[in-house]
Amino acid sequence: MESFVRYDNEKFVSEVPVSLLSTWVNIDLVPYLDDSSSLGVLLRVTKDIDIGPATTFGVREVGSVGRLVNIGDEEFCEFPMKFVGAGKTVDFKNNESNIKLSVIGEVHAPHVKLHDAPTDKVLAFGDWFNVTPALIGGDVIDDVAAVIARVTHVAPTTTGTWGLREKGSDDLAHNSRGDIGYTMYIIGLSASGEYQYFTSSKFSFAQSILTEVGYILKSGSVVTITDPVDEVLSLQTPLFGVLDVSGVVASEASIVGGRWLSTSPLLTRPEAFLRATGSTDNGFRGHPLDSQLGQSVALDADLKAEYTLEDLLIDFWVQWYEVPSLPPPPSILGLARGTGEVGVAVAGTSEAGVAVAGTSEVGDAVEGMGEVSVAVEGTGEAGVAVAGQGQVLK
Repeated sequence: MESFVRYDNEKFVSEVPVSLLSTWVNIDLVPYLDDSSSLGVLLRVTKDIDIGPATTFGVREVGSVGRLVNIGDEEFCEFPMKFVGAGKTVDFKNNESNIKLSVIGEVHAPHVKLHDAPTDKVLAFGDWFNVTPALIGGDVIDDVAAVIARVTHVAPTTTGTWGLREKGSDDLAHNSRGDIGYTMYIIGLSASGEYQYFTSSKFSFAQSILTEVGYILKSGSVVTITDPVDEVLSLQTPLFGVLDVSGVVASEASIVGGRWLSTSPLLTRPEAFLRATGSTDNGFRGHPLDSQLGQSVALDADLKAEYTLEDLLIDFWVQWYEVPSLPPPPSILGLARGTGEVGVAVAGTSEAGVAVAGTSEVGDAVEGMGEVSVAVEGTGEAGVAVAGQGQVLK
């Protein structure tokens, strides 16, 4: 199973009450999960037009320190949360009924590790600085491929800029802080196990906070892009256009992620939004001026999705994608005489395997290949001769 599963349509969580910021409310998300065995959840918060006071909300892992944030009119933000404890719950606070919480996907082990209580980074400022991710248990940095970061914008302000990138990248983008709540980034690590951040003024609890939510192991199938790729999208509103990333991601990719980067001076929060092909998600979601915002989307078989865009000074940059990962290999005790076939697969489709005692078949996959063939004398089928009556495909 993939580490990140994105739903085609968001699932609105109807149980969210208006708490008036008086208390954290524990929300059970099991009814909204396709697979309740997931390690964590991908969430989206949206806000409708506001005619009242500033809109504030918070979401946190159960038992962690929560941060209240602002979100602007008709805006959205997407971010991951780990399920901590026995249930599949998160804590939520908000001060207005026009704030909507939705489940948009799942995060799965074993190739992703998430912190129970993510810690905020204490950072210098004024340049690009190297950061080594905090690790969990006995993990070592040589096994880590990418960091999962969450940037929290505590207060609406444009009095500083910030950015994240892989060490060694030519990406120089750092944009202002805006009232966009939380936002998710997946940033690859360099050979030395580092990524980089930039902030023109101190990350602080009064403005913005950088938090490491977790990381992705090299055993997984998430691919990060050192220098993000600009999709150079055309204007597309009110109807959705086609986002085609076939020239950027692998042919097996199931999800693509990156950032919306805005240099727009408009205070009207121009629309810019991704959704899956055929999705009914509301795409009329805007962005603050001169900002950046992370988003991911499920891809169809043609590596396409849909988008809206209202201002050419906003564009989507691809930073990562994922291909369907291989399940854990079956336990194979060695060659044995028997009558069954056991397949340890190759990414793509058909059978492959090694003969073992028993009669069951076990399948798996390898990239882009149909049946894997090694010629066997006297047969039209792929195989390697093994004592016994079972066939071995490889």
